[in-house]
Amino acid sequence: MRTQASGSVALFLLLTATATHAHHGWSGYDNSKELTLTGIIRESGYEHPHGHLRLEVPGKTWTVVLAPPSRMERRGLTAKELGVGT
Repeated sequence: MRTQASGSVALFLLLTATATHAHHGWSGYDNSKELTLTGIIRESGYEHPHGHLRLEVPGKTWTVVLAPPSRMERRGLTAKELGVGT
């Protein structure tokens, strides 16, 4: 019984660590290169854990993952500014 419980805890910790690492993979982005997109917001979500946009630019549609709403608001970006059609 004790071995089974230890195995379950070990599996839980492994899965949690893997999911956390995958979820917060910002280190894969090159922060030294700015990317500016100009288009029309076709879909937006302003919820936890992260906001999102579907942005239509000429020739392509981008799916953009945003910071959590509290962080966006501290930086001056409100849900109103991310409305569909903007």
